[in-house]
Amino acid sequence: MIHIHERKSNDAEVESLREEYHERVATLERKVYALTKERDTLRREQNKKGDAAALLKEKDEIINQVMAEGEELSKKQAAQEGQIRKLRAQIREFEEEKKGLITKLQHIEEQFGCGRLLACISSRPGQWLC
Repeated sequence: MIHIHERKSNDAEVESLREEYHERVATLERKVYALTKERDTLRREQNKKGDAAALLKEKDEIINQVMAEGEELSKKQAAQEGQIRKLRAQIREFEEEKKGLITKLQHIEEQFGCGRLLACISSRPGQWLC
């Protein structure tokens, strides 16, 4: 009978240890689950930050391209404005020359109308302006 009593006592100890083991395993499983969940959350946050960094880098590249294009356009615009200034100066010169020619033409027409031009031409060949 002592053996049976010892055996029951050993069975009770084993059962007590088994329950304690199951409780510990359950507690550790909950901790592992919580840590796994936390790890996954941190990975998602890190991926978001990585995506944001990649997006920021892409936007910086676009900004640099636009700035370079703007500089090129600015240079072209400056060159075109210089060309426009030259052409306007040339137009002013042509307008002044035109006014001078109109004045000469009017003077010649007046002399032709008076008959003085023919007299002037016949008296000085090659120098017909009086």
